[in-house]
Amino acid sequence: DAIVLKALVKDPDYRYQSADEMRADIEACLDGQPVAAAAAMGMAAPAYNGYGYPPDDQPTTALRQSDPVGQTSMMPPVPPDGGGYGGYDGYDDRPDRRRGGQKKSNASTILLALCGVLVLVGAIFIARYLMDTNDTPQQTLVPPLVGQTMPEAQKSALNAQVKVQEAGKERCDQPTGAICRQDPVSDGAGKMEVDGTIQVWVSEGAPLVEVPDVQEQSLQRAKETLEGKGFKVKVEEEESEEDPGTVLRQDPQNGTKAEKNSTVTLTVAKQKLTQLPPVTNRDVSLALQQLNGLGFTNVKQEEVDSDQPKGMVVEQTPAGPSNQPLTVEIVLKVSKGPAQAQIVIPADIVGKPLKEVRDNLQG
Repeated sequence: DAIVLKALVKDPDYRYQSADEMRADIEACLDGQPVAAAAAMGMAAPAYNGYGYPPDDQPTTALRQSDPVGQTSMMPPVPPDGGGYGGYDGYDDRPDRRRGGQKKSNASTILLALCGVLVLVGAIFIARYLMDTNDTPQQTLVPPLVGQTMPEAQKSALNAQVKVQEAGKERCDQPTGAICRQDPVSDGAGKMEVDGTIQVWVSEGAPLVEVPDVQEQSLQRAKETLEGKGFKVKVEEEESEEDPGTVLRQDPQNGTKAEKNSTVTLTVAKQKLTQLPPVTNRDVSLALQQLNGLGFTNVKQEEVDSDQPKGMVVEQTPAGPSNQPLTVEIVLKVSKGPAQAQIVIPADIVGKPLKEVRDNLQG
């Protein structure tokens, strides 16, 4: 009660003059010690036992009728020694209480200093954040480098104001020396910092795939099988007695492994060719004999009007000399012979001179 009354007294000069004063009284009260505020309750310390209350062995004194009610009265002076309750300034004269107050004051100062340091550090971080926000690094689109060689990728990276660095090698579907993948990836929208570095992995070849056996198959079936495994097909023809279009050989051989997207060469049978000789201007019987002797058996004849003697070959298809398969169809056009004129023998030649008749017939 004494502490509250002193804190609320009307005259500021009689209130606590600092927070330390009031704290000292509160700590004394909590410790069960006399408080300085009791000395300022308007009564002498001996009469009120140091707390502003009369002793238990003394009767309560009523106010005189002549005392004005409600009038504020001045408190009596406090003895210099504080009446055993501390000085009027609120501090306890006991050495241990003084040291405690000083320690608490020092702790408050340290806490205030620490708070100031924390505030300063926070302000520095906030300032740096604002500076970093205002100074955002420049961004650029991630260039697509997959499929390019390292020299090509370095040019593309230079144009995008970034750098490229080889991170390793691996097998992929890209040709040897081309870039398989990159980090960061390029999706047309992704960005990275200017002068940043793109990691790339370079192809050391396509994945190895076992080459299937396609020998003695038709060309069409062999191509479907190889292309289904990821190979490319190259076809070379070779004359053979085998059916045309049959695969005679393959390179690489079946059972071996080759890079995906590499080329497999197929040697395919084609019809054997024989030189077809020219047989025009020869008798058809001699022409047939010559052609059949070479193995050309598919020969046809067509008779045509011609001034050439009858049975003479005047045209052949295909023409010779040329290389032709033995199964080729050969057409020979044979002359029917020259057309004979119809002469009417005069009936009145009998009895005429021979010379005259000869001249008439020859004419």
